[in-house]
Amino acid sequence: MTLAIDARLGPYEIQDLIGTGGMGEVYRAHDPRLSRAVAVKLITAEGASSPERLHRFETEARAAAQLAHPNVVTVFDVGTHDGHPYLVLELLEGQTLRETLRGGIPPLRQALTWMLEAARGLGAAHERGIVHRDFKPENVFLTKEGRVKVLDFGLAKLQEPLVSGNSDTSSPTATKDTSPGVLLGTIGYMSPEQVKGEPAGARTDVFALGAVLYELLSGRRAFGGQTAAEVLASILRDEPPSLMTLEGEIPASVETVVRRCLGKHPSERFSSGNEVAVALETVLASFEPSRATGVHPMEPRGPYPGLSSFTEADAERFFGRETEVESLWEKLRQRRLLALIGPSGAGKTSFVRAGILASRPTGWGAVVATPGAAPMRALAQALIGALPSDPDTLRDLLAFDDAEVAFRVMQKWRQGHLEGLLVLDQFEELFTLNPPEVQAAFTELLGRLAREGDVHVLLSLRDDFLIRCHDHAPLAPVFQNLTPLTSLGGEDLRRALVEPAKKEGYAFEDEALVEEMLQAVEGARGALPLLAFAVARLWEKRDRDNKLLPRKAYEQIGGVAGALAQHAEQTLERIGFEREPIVRELFRNLVTAQWTRAVVEREQLLSVVPDREAAGQVLDELIGARLLTSYEVRDAAHPASGSSPS
Repeated sequence: MTLAIDARLGPYEIQDLIGTGGMGEVYRAHDPRLSRAVAVKLITAEGASSPERLHRFETEARAAAQLAHPNVVTVFDVGTHDGHPYLVLELLEGQTLRETLRGGIPPLRQALTWMLEAARGLGAAHERGIVHRDFKPENVFLTKEGRVKVLDFGLAKLQEPLVSGNSDTSSPTATKDTSPGVLLGTIGYMSPEQVKGEPAGARTDVFALGAVLYELLSGRRAFGGQTAAEVLASILRDEPPSLMTLEGEIPASVETVVRRCLGKHPSERFSSGNEVAVALETVLASFEPSRATGVHPMEPRGPYPGLSSFTEADAERFFGRETEVESLWEKLRQRRLLALIGPSGAGKTSFVRAGILASRPTGWGAVVATPGAAPMRALAQALIGALPSDPDTLRDLLAFDDAEVAFRVMQKWRQGHLEGLLVLDQFEELFTLNPPEVQAAFTELLGRLAREGDVHVLLSLRDDFLIRCHDHAPLAPVFQNLTPLTSLGGEDLRRALVEPAKKEGYAFEDEALVEEMLQAVEGARGALPLLAFAVARLWEKRDRDNKLLPRKAYEQIGGVAGALAQHAEQTLERIGFEREPIVRELFRNLVTAQWTRAVVEREQLLSVVPDREAAGQVLDELIGARLLTSYEVRDAAHPASGSSPS
């Protein structure tokens, strides 16, 4: 041990040695300033044998410290101690992918999910111009909570250039120094350009990721040999055996992704970790629903969705918009590009799903998507369940960012129906979450689908974002016949309040209670969400014996005006008012600058709060209270969830 127990490394109190390796030693330590446990990685003196190498290490480490991503180990600090450079990292509990592999090949979905998370971590680095250069199973960590973390960005530069080595599980490492022609990487996972001593880039990491994925699926290295020279020659010359010839069922779509990662020339590969992540997401989504989602069945909900939206399954409980639904369908039959606009809280998503989609005529196929931060990917994923899962289709879905490919896939879907309807819900996300070039490419595709593809396109967006459509010529037709969706009122609002309960055999205790609830939201901009939340709370307290929604329960929840506020206050009391700053920070990161929703992965959201454990408890409380909504796509071992504001 270089450091003694109870020694201090700057402000950090050393507690225990938890690991050693070729780069140095890793200690458990305590940071008294923030009262948290950390890991301190002390690099060997040989690793920083010159001021130039030490400077490069610090530069790389500080760059890695700028990465704030749930799939990258967090770097808190960097410094030197008696000539030894050190890193201060988040303390992880679990094991490396290499250690996991010693127990055998993981199930297919688990392997793909691990590499999806690793690809996201690499993609975040690539966006910042950071290249890992030494991605391998030893640098992929699986936490006890089921999260994948990519380790050791930039540390390969500190290691010595390769002189000799073999291809066993010790994974000898070669590095590129400042001199050209010197190797960088780990034998077995090096790309052809690394073998040639050429500069490394994002596609270098993609090659290594493909090699690791191949090993996860097959239990064997992609490139083998008895000596280091043989392995390097195999990387330059050979193609690994097809995964589809091995034992077990490996879909053709998985083989396609692996092969594209392992292209001999960088231009043949995915351009970054993010592209690999998109491909793996598409492959996973193409699995049959029970395998692809692993979503646990939801408990039956009442006839009132509260702050959630109605779905197609709720069509029989969706009241008050019948005339508007019929009117919009008349327009859809005649026109190819339309816009449904309305203020926030008007119920556009419910109208689209429980109204328009649920009532589509026989022979009409429909696809609905929300743009999010990757609109082409979102559309591709929406199409997966509507298209055959043959290799050609899956290959096209993986290349959906290409406008020509996207148009061709949409045409293939359209040909399977008498008419085709494409709905882009919450279309304002295209403008709030995407750069201008993405907006232009996506709107051009939509315009072409309407003009040449015989597809009916319906955009649903907030009215205050309608003018943004004017910036894109392909969307000009939407201004010719707009469909405004105003807040419900009068008899329509009454029916939306009374009829769902009536359909379940329930009634309000007296007519005066109905009038009181309606008057409470009269003229309010957010009338529908307020009323929906209050009646959903009232339904929870219903009189089951007499099948009534009682006035006493209505008073207990604070009426329409007080139901949501009372509920929020009670939730905050449970959380603790001292944690109110955490609540504010979580909500702040779930809303864009334009006051639209932002969908954020759980771990990414927690990373914005220094006390992650407390933030996790607060987030769970908010979700449990339905002040936030969450969705999960998971298998038994590895949950991956996102949260969005209600």
